[in-house]
Amino acid sequence: MMVGRGRARPLPAMSLVCPRVLAVTTLMIDAGPVAPTAQVTRTGGVPLAPAGTPWPCCASCNGPMQFLAQVVLDDLGDGIEDRGVLVLFACQNDPGMCGDWEPDSGGNQALLFPTDGLGRFQVQ
Repeated sequence: MMVGRGRARPLPAMSLVCPRVLAVTTLMIDAGPVAPTAQVTRTGGVPLAPAGTPWPCCASCNGPMQFLAQVVLDDLGDGIEDRGVLVLFACQNDPGMCGDWEPDSGGNQALLFPTDGLGRFQVQ
């Protein structure tokens, strides 16, 4: 929301194009509260996963990873359906020490799940 002259008005959904990267970035606007098991793109909270999926641990320090974002790939708006849900994690147990910026260090994980049969990730 943007506040101006004492009243709030919603910001329109926007897409930005970065000319150097030639990619489109879509800004996420809060749509209000949703059920914990809703298949929506989100940051924070508890992600969705198939039953029995273990919580990811860092390959460097063996500590539990921090959930960053859940992206419902059908939300990309290109008409392709049933691509799944991408769940992103990174190690934040000792920031900077576990190679979380290196793609193959084990300090981060991207998990792709089918959209069927997802529930709240059970922390064990």
